[in-house]
Amino acid sequence: MRKNNVLSAAAAIAAAVVLCATGLSTTAYAASRTNTAEVLGATRAIGDAGTPAVLGANRASSSVDVTFGDIADASALTGIKSTSKIASVINSALKAAGSDTTVSKKNLDVVASMDLEVPQGTTVSAQDPLYVTFTVPGVTAGTHVYVLHYNHAGHWEVVPSTPGEGSVVAAFTQLSPVAIVVEKDTMTTASKGENSAVSPRTGENQFPIAAVMACAAAIGSAIFVTGRKKAQ
Repeated sequence: MRKNNVLSAAAAIAAAVVLCATGLSTTAYAASRTNTAEVLGATRAIGDAGTPAVLGANRASSSVDVTFGDIADASALTGIKSTSKIASVINSALKAAGSDTTVSKKNLDVVASMDLEVPQGTTVSAQDPLYVTFTVPGVTAGTHVYVLHYNHAGHWEVVPSTPGEGSVVAAFTQLSPVAIVVEKDTMTTASKGENSAVSPRTGENQFPIAAVMACAAAIGSAIFVTGRKKAQ
């Protein structure tokens, strides 16, 4: 009887583990975690950018599928690991725009970075730009945000962007590595540490915390049963 009890308990634990693995595997693989930013979606129409219309069953007709991944280009990564280089890129862009303001490297934070991609055959150009919406906690309409793009010539450049309440919309005429940089003293909440250079997760496929707790409870219950049956 003792042997059967042990086997039954072991089977319960195995079932709980399989249940959790089944529930977690697909979603965990699809969502690259970060504490700060998410990619909400992309659209051809600036009027649809920054709204939930870029995702889900009710997505706008101008929506474009966009995926992301880690930045593999070593040169691109090197460029955003140095706030001195980032400050130089941003200050050059500000000067070119006719502004006499400058940013301090000590006040800059890379809150997210990623390599954006669209389906093969999708055109992204100056004549047909893509507007990508990012959700970034702590950002407001008054936050100084700079969206950087690693262009095909191998240089980081600032692309047009507009901050909103918890979001940033950026216009792209090319797709490749992207970084979101903020001036830390204009954020409403603490962002990630300097040079975090992490990939954001998408607004979809976020595994609910309740499911994680349920898995933990299932495994915990199975282990409790094991202990009870061993005691018997």
